[in-house]
Amino acid sequence: MKITYTFLIPILFMLINSSQEMIRDYDFNLRKIAEMKTILNFKNNNLVYQQRVIVADTITNWQFYKDSELLFKSNILDSNRLAGTVKTNDNYKFLIFKLFYDFNNQIMDRKIELIYNNKILIAFKDKNRSHVPFLLSKNEIDKIIKANIGKEIYINYIDSIHKKGMIIGVLNFIN
Repeated sequence: MKITYTFLIPILFMLINSSQEMIRDYDFNLRKIAEMKTILNFKNNNLVYQQRVIVADTITNWQFYKDSELLFKSNILDSNRLAGTVKTNDNYKFLIFKLFYDFNNQIMDRKIELIYNNKILIAFKDKNRSHVPFLLSKNEIDKIIKANIGKEIYINYIDSIHKKGMIIGVLNFIN
């Protein structure tokens, strides 16, 4: 007597296929779980990083140059506003403001105002990274020098971090 088990073959194929599908589903679910953990870890780490940035001890530093000649340097903690002297007949191309935030080097709108008696004499604007030097053209500065010789001209710097501005120093134009 010969027994044929041919009717079991389709059942075996179904069992094998279903177990392979279960394994694929299981692998897929494990991958999804791993992806979600990665995303959550990134968000948590990013949140911790952002909190660290907010509470970090940072000192904002800056320098003010006439071409390559340093006129003054200071920082956010220095309560004295240093002065730079520029002669009207000096041969230079730019006054250069260099700012260093140790927590930021993003592209931002920046502005420097030269102010006397609470009146803006001239404003310079650009959009650049905070670490990139801010150039003030001699041709533009010459437009206000003659009427302001001997006066203390305040330099006010404005960006997205210092929205109300900060006085970074004083310019004195002399003959």
